[in-house]
Amino acid sequence: MSETFVYIFGVARKNEHRTAQKVMMEGEPRSLRAVNEGDLDFIVTDVSEETLPPIEANVRGHKEALEAIMTEETVAPMSFGTILGDEQEARRLLQAIYDPVSEAMPKIDNKIEVTVQINLTEEAFKSLFAHKKKKPRSYKGQLALGEEAKAVMDRYRTKHQESIGKPLGDLSASSILKEPSTERTLFEGVFLIDREDEAAFDEAVNDLYSVWKEQTDFVYTGPWPAYSFVDMRFAAAERR
Repeated sequence: MSETFVYIFGVARKNEHRTAQKVMMEGEPRSLRAVNEGDLDFIVTDVSEETLPPIEANVRGHKEALEAIMTEETVAPMSFGTILGDEQEARRLLQAIYDPVSEAMPKIDNKIEVTVQINLTEEAFKSLFAHKKKKPRSYKGQLALGEEAKAVMDRYRTKHQESIGKPLGDLSASSILKEPSTERTLFEGVFLIDREDEAAFDEAVNDLYSVWKEQTDFVYTGPWPAYSFVDMRFAAAERR
């Protein structure tokens, strides 16, 4: 029999009646199973390599496994590529991180993560600088203009941050305001919301879209496991 390794997707509470599920990893269907320690389970599968390349198919398998798990129970997600030699190693790791994970689980119980990114259209972005004079030719002048443009956009973000973020924050258990991804990003936030509030949150996003649709493009993603609200990096540290 060929050697196998234990691939870890995340941590859930002990569940002896978990639905049997499969996920595609390494191009083949793999059964999900549990490695238990006390009241916690690692959700794992078997893989044939100690290191998996982060190709699209493997990353998608990791993501789809977590999405399948979270439809039935709360899961603290691990990052892609957490692989151990055998169940004994996995159990030792779960023992090592048991207390911090147990403490974190109630914070994400019955909750999902969503992201909201709002970007100004190119036309709306340019309109902020319509009053500016002709672009300077000198390098120094171009630098100064770039700094001024950044300051203008920063002020515009600050002006609208509360009116965008507050109605979403009011419907979330926790939120993180992220740094802008691009120069045209008006707002970017990650929200932890109760499942029962998902419809209300969707409606709040739609209300914002109605206000901003002529000037912006919305990117609204989720639901995801609570990647941003439970820090599993300590698990990687314990593994080392």
